[in-house]
Amino acid sequence: MPGGTARADTLYRCTDAHGSVLYTNESGNRAGCAPLGIYPDAPKTARQAERSEPKPRPECAGEACAIKINRSKDGHFYIDGAVNGTKVRFLIDTGSSGVVLNQSAASEANVYGGRNVQMHTAGGTVSGSIALDVPISIANLPPIKSEVAINPTLDARTSLLGQSYLKMFKVTIQGATMELLP
Repeated sequence: MPGGTARADTLYRCTDAHGSVLYTNESGNRAGCAPLGIYPDAPKTARQAERSEPKPRPECAGEACAIKINRSKDGHFYIDGAVNGTKVRFLIDTGSSGVVLNQSAASEANVYGGRNVQMHTAGGTVSGSIALDVPISIANLPPIKSEVAINPTLDARTSLLGQSYLKMFKVTIQGATMELLP
């Protein structure tokens, strides 16, 4: 990136002088950082004009607002949140371009897709739908309205919190701890 400026949609793998690995969406001017990939903000079938962009939260900034999450026994990071006021357990997926609900979570939260789309997942292409302006929150943050994909093939226990929401945060992983800093 010119001038060391990082894009919010690029994930970097950084290694410090001691060999510790850190994953972040901000490379800064750190030596030993390499981009892992660029994650688009929307599925390729969605038009940008239809999206409502999440905005960074000005009401909370700094270390006091950091959300720290410990890696679970299965190696993933999970966070409790709410969709339309209904509790949802999210798998934090930095490789997902957006928020994706399984069919069960979408039904419980009264979220119904209005537009059919083809989603390109790690397991292949699947048919799903998109719902717009869905209130989503994590931790104790107030909800924001976001675009949500509904993937009927996801396991009933899995919903994904991806880059369209995570881009509001500086995301770092150090050892077994993930930190989301507004």
